[in-house]
Amino acid sequence: MAAFPIPQSYADKLEEIEVHDRRTDEDILASLNQFVLVTSEKNIWSFWHDGVLNMPTWCQRNAVDWVRICGPEWTIRVLDNVPDSPGYALRYLSAQNLPDCFVHRTMDGPYVGQHSADFVRTASILEHGGAWMDTGSIMVMHMDRICWDRISDPDSPYEVATVLRGDQWIFNYFMAARKNNPFIRRLNDFILHLWKDRTNHRGVTQNALFSYLPGMLAASSSNTQEQSQATTEAQQQNPSGGLAIFDWKVSMQELLDYAMQMAAWNRLALLEDAGDGFSGVEYWTRHVLLLDYAPETGMPMRMLGAAKNGGERMLRLLSMAVKRPKGDEQEAERVVWETLAHGSMWKISHVKGLTHKPQLGSLLDADENMRKDQAPGTFMELLRYGTVHCRQKRQIPCLREAPRPTFVLKTGLLEP
Repeated sequence: MAAFPIPQSYADKLEEIEVHDRRTDEDILASLNQFVLVTSEKNIWSFWHDGVLNMPTWCQRNAVDWVRICGPEWTIRVLDNVPDSPGYALRYLSAQNLPDCFVHRTMDGPYVGQHSADFVRTASILEHGGAWMDTGSIMVMHMDRICWDRISDPDSPYEVATVLRGDQWIFNYFMAARKNNPFIRRLNDFILHLWKDRTNHRGVTQNALFSYLPGMLAASSSNTQEQSQATTEAQQQNPSGGLAIFDWKVSMQELLDYAMQMAAWNRLALLEDAGDGFSGVEYWTRHVLLLDYAPETGMPMRMLGAAKNGGERMLRLLSMAVKRPKGDEQEAERVVWETLAHGSMWKISHVKGLTHKPQLGSLLDADENMRKDQAPGTFMELLRYGTVHCRQKRQIPCLREAPRPTFVLKTGLLEP
């Protein structure tokens, strides 16, 4: 991989660092295909349904770079649902913390992998602690600086970290907590309840426990339409406006079923009392560290409008040669350096089959694009290089204060 100097315009924001892990990608990938006993809470968890060696190669390189960025203090594991695999989820997790359809491998429908990841996400953090990263996430900042230094500090009010979408809605592609966290425990219990006697996601958010959602979404949509143009970007992060950043071809109900874990989080954050004295509202507003979505995890999406426009233009721009940028190349250069200087990670979306235009993750999965995420001399190679060889001079990411809900649920966790 070529070396790329930091431009003078970013010298006050970035510094070059030495990379201590000199293993090849292949050697690191092989190490990720081994069972590793859990001995601390510094774990990064992820999931690919049929194993790390069967992930798209660009996702494999994401996980390999997590290893290089975070170093030996952190253990990266990509779990799966293949019984004879070293990464088989039930080698690490108790069956009682996972739905029966996952344990018995009876799930069906188009999103088995995605919802399996949802189950493993909360169960792994609950049992062992650590952080969750979707395999489509390119890490930019060290996990200690993203959140762990704060949520592991006994003097800090923060105990959970995630990405704020808007109101009491989050993006679940990143989540972190110490083990046995009370909020994650209730979230996992709620998901187990929702998936009891189920094998797929269809209609899961039509459960009576979500009876408040239609009214909330309608009100949110109405409020969004009344906002001035100046506040449109902020409003687009609420439940309806935020989902509208993609050119969805499915109904809101289908979308909510797909995003059922985020809907479950929303309900828990609205509970005044979960029925056992635990206030989801108070926990949400006092103890959850929230990354600001746009600058921290979606910088390229914000700069290029790629969510609504699909991933084709983004792939074309980032596949351009770095030499003497002009025109579109200048735009690609700015996107990469802004991400390296101001982002915590970049979540590359798939949302396969849900949008009219394919997103970047789906395009990178295609055989013809297999190595474009690291093609020599391109802006994608620059991005890969920078995440590992450059460190931001800022100490903490851009955070958002948890919005206190204007509407609360006065019912128990599992009571309509």
